Amino acid sequence: MACVVPLTLQAQPGAWEAFTTSTGELPSDRVVCMLAEPDGTLWFGTDWGLVRLEGQEWTTFQVDDSDIPSNDVSCLALDDAGRLWVGTRFNGIGIWDGDTWSPFESGEVRIPLDEINSIMHDHRGWVWISTPLGLACLTDEGWRVYDDTPESHAGNTFFLPHAKQVAVRGDDLVSVATVNAGLTYFNEQDFIFYTTFNSFFPDNSANAIALDANGDRWLACPAGGLIWHAGDFIGGPWFAYNQFTASLPDNGMTSLFIDAHDVKLVGTETAGVLLFSSVNDWYTLDSANSGLPDDHVLSVLRAPDGTLWAGMASGGVARYAIELAVPNVRRIGQVNVQRMIGGGIRVEGLQHDARYRWALYDPLGRSVATGTLVGPAATLTRAGELPAGAYTLALTDAVGIPSVCRIVLPW
Repeated sequence: MACVVPLTLQAQPGAWEAFTTSTGELPSDRVVCMLAEPDGTLWFGTDWGLVRLEGQEWTTFQVDDSDIPSNDVSCLALDDAGRLWVGTRFNGIGIWDGDTWSPFESGEVRIPLDEINSIMHDHRGWVWISTPLGLACLTDEGWRVYDDTPESHAGNTFFLPHAKQVAVRGDDLVSVATVNAGLTYFNEQDFIFYTTFNSFFPDNSANAIALDANGDRWLACPAGGLIWHAGDFIGGPWFAYNQFTASLPDNGMTSLFIDAHDVKLVGTETAGVLLFSSVNDWYTLDSANSGLPDDHVLSVLRAPDGTLWAGMASGGVARYAIELAVPNVRRIGQVNVQRMIGGGIRVEGLQHDARYRWALYDPLGRSVATGTLVGPAATLTRAGELPAGAYTLALTDAVGIPSVCRIVLPW
């Protein structure tokens, strides 16, 4: 379990350093995807070529001077051998091994379409390829194709086959974000989907999906905001963070990246970049408060050195120059609130020998757990027994003055 922690951030005008066609680094100012290698090398996919940033050196790959299959790059992925897989909008996949390009040979089963939405290599080494006409998977035993035909693998059919992006958990659960077909889950035993029609899921479409450290699923939706599906994939709770539920500036989410601190970086249609670390702990970085060149953000990335990058629809790519600090604990005034092994919540920094009353409230404001603390430190053991969800923790001192913070369980 991972603790979802708040950011420490102060947006500053002029904090972004932009790289564009005008400054000479990019062949196009439309940056649709990004990828970071472990050594810090960055890749940027545009609609007019692929760009590598290695140290301070920028290199462009285009069809005129390399064997890349197309200039119109749609997605990027890295395999266990360190090879870069480049998906294109209309010409399939090319693989760069560091020296040469080679076309991806699909073998006996053809990828449903050469329009590649995303490529994902899972923990088993399986390759998942999402297209508008279905999902293909190259396993260690051969090909599987999931679509809306009777030939779909194991008889598991999508009622609409437009697969947008895949995330695979360590227990082999496959989560598929689709266009107009909701959120689909499957493993070797189960195949289940959630839509607005069968289960009142908040949005039938998602542009991106990612897993947090708990294995919960997060979706960036074009109209439904940021959706969190927690707990079990069968019947687990979900919540949509949007303009109505969380006062977000935009419901149109284009992209999603979850960093090592479980902070969600979200690209939006009109509001720049959102950084979401926990309930009510989110920040906006846009043209007004930080000088982002374009508020239409198509891709987001946290590089290995901790820097934040935004790829834009018409503003090129930009690097955020201000450090984003992530503390290790939550705070209520001078009190630290942190997760304990086993799921309890430990509170430290209380006044010595002082007695406090504590209570946890669910999203509807109902009290679900209460107790008493005696300083300077104590553990709320019952908190680890509660269902997954967003809660408010309130501490009340002897004078009767409450202090509160918002937390997400399980941590």
